[in-house]
Amino acid sequence: KLSKAIQHEKTQLEALKQRLTHAQVPHILTKKGNAQSISEWYNTRLSRVLFDYLMREGFTKTAELLLRRDHLGQLVDTKIYSTMRTIISSLEAQQCTAALKWCGENRTRLKKNNSLLELDLRIQEFLLMIEKSKLEAIKYARKWLQPHCSVYPDKVQRAMGALAFTSIAKSPYKSMLSSDHWNALIKQFKIDCSVLYGLPSSPMLCIDFQAGLALLKTEQCFVEDEKLLNCPVCQPPFNELSQGLPFSRKNISTLVCRISGKPMKDNNPPVALPNGYVYSKDALDEMAANNNGTITCPRTGLTCNYNDLKKIFI
Repeated sequence: KLSKAIQHEKTQLEALKQRLTHAQVPHILTKKGNAQSISEWYNTRLSRVLFDYLMREGFTKTAELLLRRDHLGQLVDTKIYSTMRTIISSLEAQQCTAALKWCGENRTRLKKNNSLLELDLRIQEFLLMIEKSKLEAIKYARKWLQPHCSVYPDKVQRAMGALAFTSIAKSPYKSMLSSDHWNALIKQFKIDCSVLYGLPSSPMLCIDFQAGLALLKTEQCFVEDEKLLNCPVCQPPFNELSQGLPFSRKNISTLVCRISGKPMKDNNPPVALPNGYVYSKDALDEMAANNNGTITCPRTGLTCNYNDLKKIFI
Protein backbone atom coordinates (compact mmCIF):
# COMPACT_ATOMS: atom_id res chain seq x y z
CA LYS A 1 0.00 0.00 0.00
CA LEU A 2 2.85 2.38 0.83
CA SER A 3 4.62 1.59 -2.46
CA LYS A 4 1.42 2.45 -4.36
CA ALA A 5 1.21 5.79 -2.55
CA ILE A 6 4.84 6.57 -3.35
CA GLN A 7 4.33 5.66 -7.00
CA HIS A 8 1.20 7.83 -7.13
CA GLU A 9 3.14 10.80 -5.71
CA LYS A 10 5.94 10.28 -8.23
CA THR A 11 3.41 10.27 -11.08
CA GLN A 12 1.79 13.46 -9.77
CA LEU A 13 5.16 15.20 -9.40
CA GLU A 14 6.17 14.22 -12.94
CA ALA A 15 2.89 15.57 -14.28
CA LEU A 16 3.36 18.80 -12.32
CA LYS A 17 6.90 19.17 -13.67
CA GLN A 18 5.71 18.75 -17.27
CA ARG A 19 2.94 21.30 -16.81
CA LEU A 20 5.26 23.87 -15.24
CA THR A 21 7.73 23.40 -18.10
CA HIS A 22 4.88 23.76 -20.58
CA ALA A 23 3.68 26.97 -18.88
CA GLN A 24 7.15 28.56 -19.26
CA VAL A 25 7.36 27.87 -22.99
CA PRO A 26 5.61 31.07 -24.29
CA HIS A 27 7.93 33.32 -22.26
CA ILE A 28 11.02 31.52 -23.58
CA LEU A 29 9.81 31.43 -27.20
CA THR A 30 8.78 35.11 -27.15
CA LYS A 31 12.35 36.08 -26.27
CA LYS A 32 13.64 33.93 -29.14
CA GLY A 33 11.01 35.27 -31.54
CA ASN A 34 9.93 31.79 -32.66
CA ALA A 35 6.41 32.54 -33.96
CA GLN A 36 5.73 29.03 -35.29
CA SER A 37 6.54 27.35 -31.98
CA ILE A 38 4.39 29.87 -30.11
CA SER A 39 1.50 29.02 -32.43
CA GLU A 40 2.00 25.31 -31.71
CA TRP A 41 1.98 26.03 -27.97
CA TYR A 42 -1.34 27.87 -28.24
CA ASN A 43 -2.78 24.97 -30.25
CA THR A 44 -1.76 22.60 -27.46
CA ARG A 45 -3.37 24.86 -24.88
CA LEU A 46 -6.57 24.94 -26.95
CA SER A 47 -6.54 21.14 -27.11
CA ARG A 48 -6.24 20.99 -23.31
CA VAL A 49 -9.23 23.33 -22.94
CA LEU A 50 -11.26 21.28 -25.43
CA PHE A 51 -10.31 18.04 -23.68
CA ASP A 52 -11.53 19.48 -20.37
CA TYR A 53 -14.87 20.45 -21.94
CA LEU A 54 -15.40 17.17 -23.79
CA MET A 55 -14.72 15.06 -20.70
CA ARG A 56 -16.98 17.17 -18.49
CA GLU A 57 -19.82 16.98 -21.01
CA GLY A 58 -19.52 13.24 -21.54
CA PHE A 59 -17.93 13.14 -25.02
CA THR A 60 -15.38 10.61 -23.82
CA LYS A 61 -14.51 8.96 -27.13
CA THR A 62 -13.92 12.30 -28.85
CA ALA A 63 -11.76 13.41 -25.91
CA GLU A 64 -9.67 10.24 -26.14
CA LEU A 65 -9.11 10.82 -29.87
CA LEU A 66 -7.98 14.38 -29.11
CA LEU A 67 -5.69 13.11 -26.35
CA ARG A 68 -3.91 10.70 -28.70
CA ARG A 69 -3.83 13.02 -31.71
CA ASP A 70 -2.24 15.96 -29.89
CA HIS A 71 -0.09 13.88 -27.50
CA LEU A 72 -1.43 15.66 -24.43
CA GLY A 73 -0.16 12.94 -22.08
CA GLN A 74 0.28 14.26 -18.54
CA LEU A 75 -0.78 17.77 -19.49
CA VAL A 76 -4.38 16.78 -18.68
CA ASP A 77 -6.02 15.00 -15.73
CA THR A 78 -7.32 11.98 -17.62
CA LYS A 79 -7.91 9.80 -14.56
CA ILE A 80 -9.83 12.50 -12.66
CA TYR A 81 -12.13 13.22 -15.58
CA SER A 82 -12.71 9.50 -16.23
CA THR A 83 -13.69 9.03 -12.58
CA MET A 84 -16.02 12.02 -12.74
CA ARG A 85 -17.67 10.73 -15.90
CA THR A 86 -18.17 7.23 -14.46
CA ILE A 87 -19.86 8.62 -11.34
CA ILE A 88 -22.00 11.09 -13.29
CA SER A 89 -23.17 8.29 -15.61
CA SER A 90 -24.06 6.23 -12.53
CA LEU A 91 -26.09 9.10 -11.03
CA GLU A 92 -27.82 9.67 -14.38
CA ALA A 93 -28.88 6.03 -14.18
CA GLN A 94 -30.22 6.83 -10.66
CA GLN A 95 -27.66 4.72 -8.84
CA CYS A 96 -25.66 5.94 -5.83
CA THR A 97 -23.11 3.11 -5.43
CA ALA A 98 -20.23 4.63 -7.43
CA ALA A 99 -20.71 8.09 -5.93
CA LEU A 100 -20.83 6.70 -2.38
CA LYS A 101 -17.65 4.72 -2.99
CA TRP A 102 -15.93 7.92 -4.12
CA CYS A 103 -17.23 9.75 -1.03
CA GLY A 104 -15.84 6.98 1.17
CA GLU A 105 -12.41 7.26 -0.44
CA ASN A 106 -12.36 11.04 0.06
CA ARG A 107 -14.39 11.32 3.28
CA THR A 108 -11.78 13.25 5.27
CA ARG A 109 -11.21 15.90 2.60
CA LEU A 110 -14.95 16.24 1.90
CA LYS A 111 -15.59 16.74 5.60
CA LYS A 112 -13.01 19.55 5.72
CA ASN A 113 -14.91 21.21 2.86
CA ASN A 114 -18.21 20.87 4.80
CA SER A 115 -19.67 18.76 2.00
CA LEU A 116 -23.14 17.22 2.48
CA LEU A 117 -22.87 15.07 -0.63
CA GLU A 118 -22.44 11.74 1.17
CA LEU A 119 -25.38 12.42 3.50
CA ASP A 120 -27.61 13.43 0.59
CA LEU A 121 -26.63 10.29 -1.30
CA ARG A 122 -27.32 8.14 1.78
CA ILE A 123 -30.76 9.71 2.12
CA GLN A 124 -31.38 9.12 -1.56
CA GLU A 125 -30.42 5.45 -1.25
CA PHE A 126 -32.54 5.18 1.90
CA LEU A 127 -35.62 6.44 0.01
CA LEU A 128 -35.00 4.00 -2.83
CA MET A 129 -34.72 1.19 -0.29
CA ILE A 130 -38.09 2.03 1.28
CA GLU A 131 -39.75 1.17 -2.03
CA LYS A 132 -38.29 -2.35 -1.82
CA SER A 133 -38.28 -3.17 1.89
CA LYS A 134 -38.95 -0.92 4.90
CA LEU A 135 -37.19 -3.36 7.22
CA GLU A 136 -33.99 -3.16 5.16
CA ALA A 137 -34.39 0.61 4.96
CA ILE A 138 -34.52 0.86 8.78
CA LYS A 139 -31.37 -1.26 9.09
CA TYR A 140 -29.70 0.96 6.51
CA ALA A 141 -30.74 4.11 8.39
CA ARG A 142 -29.32 2.82 11.67
CA LYS A 143 -25.99 2.13 10.02
CA TRP A 144 -25.57 5.15 7.76
CA LEU A 145 -27.98 7.93 8.83
CA GLN A 146 -27.85 7.66 12.60
CA PRO A 147 -24.19 8.84 12.80
CA HIS A 148 -25.29 12.15 11.21
CA CYS A 149 -28.11 12.80 13.72
CA SER A 150 -25.94 14.80 16.09
CA VAL A 151 -24.76 17.23 13.37
CA TYR A 152 -27.74 17.33 10.97
CA PRO A 153 -30.76 16.21 13.05
CA ASP A 154 -33.38 18.08 10.97
CA LYS A 155 -32.17 16.58 7.70
CA VAL A 156 -32.13 13.02 9.06
CA GLN A 157 -35.51 13.35 10.83
CA ARG A 158 -37.10 14.70 7.67
CA ALA A 159 -35.80 11.69 5.74
CA MET A 160 -37.05 9.24 8.39
CA GLY A 161 -40.54 10.61 7.96
CA ALA A 162 -40.71 8.78 4.62
CA LEU A 163 -41.23 5.52 6.56
CA ALA A 164 -44.76 6.65 7.41
CA PHE A 165 -45.88 6.35 3.77
CA THR A 166 -46.72 3.14 1.94
CA SER A 167 -45.20 4.44 -1.30
CA ILE A 168 -42.66 7.23 -1.88
CA ALA A 169 -44.13 7.86 -5.33
CA LYS A 170 -47.46 8.84 -3.71
CA SER A 171 -45.99 10.86 -0.85
CA PRO A 172 -44.61 14.38 -0.34
CA TYR A 173 -41.17 12.81 -0.84
CA LYS A 174 -41.83 11.94 -4.49
CA SER A 175 -39.94 15.02 -5.68
CA MET A 176 -36.76 13.55 -4.15
CA LEU A 177 -36.94 10.67 -6.62
CA SER A 178 -37.59 12.92 -9.62
CA SER A 179 -35.06 13.51 -12.39
CA ASP A 180 -34.69 17.13 -11.22
CA HIS A 181 -33.46 15.96 -7.81
CA TRP A 182 -31.01 13.52 -9.41
CA ASN A 183 -29.73 16.39 -11.57
CA ALA A 184 -29.27 18.44 -8.39
CA LEU A 185 -27.17 15.61 -6.93
CA ILE A 186 -25.07 15.52 -10.10
CA LYS A 187 -24.53 19.28 -9.88
CA GLN A 188 -23.57 18.94 -6.21
CA PHE A 189 -21.11 16.16 -7.06
CA LYS A 190 -19.50 18.27 -9.81
CA ILE A 191 -19.02 21.20 -7.42
CA ASP A 192 -17.55 19.05 -4.62
CA CYS A 193 -15.32 17.17 -7.05
CA SER A 194 -14.01 20.41 -8.56
CA VAL A 195 -13.22 21.82 -5.11
CA LEU A 196 -11.56 18.57 -4.03
CA TYR A 197 -9.26 18.36 -7.07
CA GLY A 198 -8.73 22.11 -7.46
CA LEU A 199 -10.55 22.27 -10.81
CA PRO A 200 -12.58 25.25 -12.05
CA SER A 201 -16.30 24.90 -11.28
CA SER A 202 -17.07 25.52 -14.99
CA PRO A 203 -15.26 24.17 -18.06
CA MET A 204 -12.25 26.29 -19.04
CA LEU A 205 -13.75 26.67 -22.54
CA CYS A 206 -16.77 28.47 -21.06
CA ILE A 207 -14.55 30.63 -18.85
CA ASP A 208 -12.42 31.65 -21.85
CA PHE A 209 -15.56 32.49 -23.85
CA GLN A 210 -16.93 34.54 -20.95
CA ALA A 211 -13.71 36.56 -20.81
CA GLY A 212 -14.28 37.61 -24.43
CA LEU A 213 -18.06 38.03 -24.14
CA ALA A 214 -17.65 40.46 -21.24
CA LEU A 215 -15.87 42.84 -23.64
CA LEU A 216 -18.74 42.71 -26.15
CA LYS A 217 -21.78 42.55 -23.88
CA THR A 218 -24.17 45.53 -24.02
CA GLU A 219 -27.73 46.13 -22.82
CA GLN A 220 -28.97 45.85 -26.40
CA CYS A 221 -27.81 42.22 -26.57
CA PHE A 222 -30.80 41.29 -24.39
CA VAL A 223 -33.44 43.33 -26.22
CA GLU A 224 -35.00 41.15 -28.92
CA ASP A 225 -35.50 43.96 -31.46
CA GLU A 226 -31.94 45.24 -31.00
CA LYS A 227 -30.00 41.98 -31.47
CA LEU A 228 -27.46 41.77 -34.32
CA LEU A 229 -26.89 38.74 -36.52
CA ASN A 230 -23.10 38.80 -36.30
CA CYS A 231 -22.81 39.78 -32.61
CA PRO A 232 -21.66 36.73 -30.61
CA VAL A 233 -23.44 37.84 -27.43
CA CYS A 234 -26.75 38.16 -29.29
CA GLN A 235 -26.69 34.51 -30.36
CA PRO A 236 -28.63 32.03 -28.14
CA PRO A 237 -25.73 29.86 -26.85
CA PHE A 238 -23.50 32.82 -25.98
CA ASN A 239 -26.41 34.97 -24.80
CA GLU A 240 -27.13 32.42 -22.09
CA LEU A 241 -23.43 32.03 -21.27
CA SER A 242 -23.05 35.79 -20.78
CA GLN A 243 -25.78 35.96 -18.14
CA GLY A 244 -24.33 37.37 -14.93
CA LEU A 245 -21.33 38.96 -16.66
CA PRO A 246 -20.80 42.72 -16.33
CA PHE A 247 -21.64 44.95 -19.28
CA SER A 248 -18.70 46.28 -21.26
CA ARG A 249 -17.72 49.88 -20.70
CA LYS A 250 -17.59 51.93 -23.88
CA ASN A 251 -16.47 55.55 -23.74
CA ILE A 252 -17.32 56.06 -27.41
CA SER A 253 -20.62 54.84 -28.88
CA THR A 254 -20.56 52.76 -32.04
CA LEU A 255 -23.44 52.54 -34.52
CA VAL A 256 -23.78 49.07 -36.05
CA CYS A 257 -25.96 48.30 -39.04
CA ARG A 258 -28.66 45.73 -38.29
CA ILE A 259 -28.58 44.43 -41.87
CA SER A 260 -24.84 43.97 -42.46
CA GLY A 261 -23.59 43.98 -38.86
CA LYS A 262 -20.83 46.42 -39.86
CA PRO A 263 -20.03 49.69 -38.06
CA MET A 264 -21.38 52.88 -39.60
CA LYS A 265 -18.47 55.29 -40.16
CA ASP A 266 -17.42 58.07 -42.54
CA ASN A 267 -16.91 55.61 -45.41
CA ASN A 268 -20.15 53.78 -44.58
CA PRO A 269 -22.43 56.50 -43.15
CA PRO A 270 -25.85 55.93 -41.55
CA VAL A 271 -28.90 56.49 -43.73
CA ALA A 272 -32.50 56.96 -42.51
CA LEU A 273 -35.63 55.50 -44.08
CA PRO A 274 -38.90 57.52 -44.14
CA ASN A 275 -40.10 55.56 -41.07
CA GLY A 276 -37.08 56.73 -39.04
CA TYR A 277 -35.13 53.46 -38.91
CA VAL A 278 -31.42 53.79 -39.66
CA TYR A 279 -29.12 51.42 -41.59
CA SER A 280 -25.73 51.68 -43.26
CA LYS A 281 -25.33 53.10 -46.76
CA ASP A 282 -23.42 50.04 -48.05
CA ALA A 283 -26.18 47.65 -46.94
CA LEU A 284 -28.92 49.79 -48.52
CA ASP A 285 -26.91 50.24 -51.72
CA GLU A 286 -26.65 46.48 -52.04
CA MET A 287 -30.36 46.03 -51.32
CA ALA A 288 -31.29 48.64 -53.90
CA ALA A 289 -29.02 47.05 -56.54
CA ASN A 290 -30.70 43.67 -56.01
CA ASN A 291 -34.28 45.03 -55.99
CA ASN A 292 -34.36 47.60 -58.81
CA GLY A 293 -33.96 50.58 -56.47
CA THR A 294 -36.55 49.43 -53.93
CA ILE A 295 -35.71 49.42 -50.23
CA THR A 296 -37.55 47.24 -47.71
CA CYS A 297 -37.21 47.90 -43.99
CA PRO A 298 -36.35 44.54 -42.34
CA ARG A 299 -38.07 45.58 -39.11
CA THR A 300 -41.40 47.05 -40.28
CA GLY A 301 -41.68 45.79 -43.87
CA LEU A 302 -42.04 49.35 -45.22
CA THR A 303 -40.98 49.71 -48.89
CA CYS A 304 -39.69 52.91 -50.39
CA ASN A 305 -37.59 54.22 -53.25
CA TYR A 306 -33.82 54.64 -52.84
CA ASN A 307 -34.22 58.37 -53.53
CA ASP A 308 -36.40 58.71 -50.41
CA LEU A 309 -33.46 57.89 -48.12
CA LYS A 310 -31.78 60.62 -46.10
CA LYS A 311 -28.15 60.68 -45.03
CA ILE A 312 -27.55 61.26 -41.34
CA PHE A 313 -24.65 63.29 -39.98
CA ILE A 314 -23.23 62.44 -36.55
